[in-house]
Amino acid sequence: MTQDLVPHGSRPSHDAILRQFLKNSASIVDAVEEVDPYWNYRNRALRLAHEEYLNFDRLNEMSIRDVLALRTSTWGRQVESRDALFDAVGQLAREASSEIDFDKAVSEKMRDYRQLAAELEDSRAELNFRIHCELGKSLLGAAGAGTAGTAAGAIASLGTGMGAAAFLVAAAYFALEKVQEYKPMADQLRQLEAEFGMDARFGMHNFYASLP
Repeated sequence: MTQDLVPHGSRPSHDAILRQFLKNSASIVDAVEEVDPYWNYRNRALRLAHEEYLNFDRLNEMSIRDVLALRTSTWGRQVESRDALFDAVGQLAREASSEIDFDKAVSEKMRDYRQLAAELEDSRAELNFRIHCELGKSLLGAAGAGTAGTAAGAIASLGTGMGAAAFLVAAAYFALEKVQEYKPMADQLRQLEAEFGMDARFGMHNFYASLP
């Protein structure tokens, strides 16, 4: 749309058929919207989703070649994600259809959802980082306990079979303790991610997040 592109065929007769399809489709949508405003809400929600997630300045800077490359290489793999996007837009339209300020209500819901996604990502990263740091300290601790409390000496002792075995046992035991300690946190994070994924708006977030 930003490049004013329209479907066209290889022959003038094909173009005429395509134009008639577009005209008929527009007429059907207009007629349906008069009976059921949901479809108007749905189209508005989709437009708001594009405005929230897409950088139109970047789109306007794209060449025709860029647009065609994007459609063939990336969007060709987006069929399932696109269906999920439309489901998400439909859910937003239903949830906000009674709001006086529809645009404001939909935009706020999308921003809340993006914030939740960011918080989940931060929580996952923080948990992984904390476990990594604790395991790193455990390796140093196990090394320090190997010979006279010095890490350097213990690392040197890894040259012997006994030193390496003791080192690995100590580290594995500490890792097991940490896994047990962090399990409640990991379970809680998994539950939050499950709830996030069950929401139809996950399809919207997933669709836009996978675009280049």
